[in-house]
Amino acid sequence: MKKLSEFKNEDGVIVIAKLLQPIFRIIQNIKDVPRPEGMNAIEFVSLMLEKSPKDVVEIFAILDETPVDKYECNGATIMANTLTLASDKELMELFGLQSQTQTSSGSVSETTEDH
Repeated sequence: MKKLSEFKNEDGVIVIAKLLQPIFRIIQNIKDVPRPEGMNAIEFVSLMLEKSPKDVVEIFAILDETPVDKYECNGATIMANTLTLASDKELMELFGLQSQTQTSSGSVSETTEDH
């Protein structure tokens, strides 16, 4: 599964066009959750998995460049893709989350960089 920043030029435009609908549905599904914008990436992705599993799988398929109807996953690939998703700061910023980085211990922590 690619990170959002790996899609360049026209490929980037196409992937964003494909991502807009599942992202919009996810945002609609969590709009009643108190302060989702205050969550860190792992909390937010966990909420996405719980509230919008079909849309998250669609995002995984799009970023894997696999047709949604052909995409298959299991617990191991879901975990790996979830961690990739949570560490993809550009994608998380589409949901309004602060930039996230991996620390050497493997935990997710906020950065103070301005973009």
